[in-house]
Amino acid sequence: MARDRVYTSSQYREVVDGLKKNDVLGLNIVEGKDIFMLAVALGLDNPTQLKNKIGLFLNTALKTADKALMASVLLGTVTDDSQLDEYADQDLSADLCEQCAESGYQLLLKKYNDADCDPDLMERRMIKELELLFIKNVEADI
Repeated sequence: MARDRVYTSSQYREVVDGLKKNDVLGLNIVEGKDIFMLAVALGLDNPTQLKNKIGLFLNTALKTADKALMASVLLGTVTDDSQLDEYADQDLSADLCEQCAESGYQLLLKKYNDADCDPDLMERRMIKELELLFIKNVEADI
């Protein structure tokens, strides 16, 4: 039976609720799936198993573009093109994305704490980090 929702650990559900309450990165005005996608991106390199799984949002909240983005996380792990069909499984994609998000939530909390819980400082640091990544990975190739 296919799963009906995306999960997170209870610990990070509370972290996200706290960040939303303090309006960190404008998280108080976005949907839970968007915060989840941010966490997936941040934790992409270090998936971590979930502990104390609880539902985060229903799969019905996911649009086609969201599902494609989640599928791309799993497809990025393909080492043999002959296995592509095996990697088209939405449930496996969701599992990996949940694990990436688990690490991403941890990183978000660390960035917030490192900025002395100052949302503006955290945002400025993250923008600077993005600029440096752009320079390193894109601008150098132009």
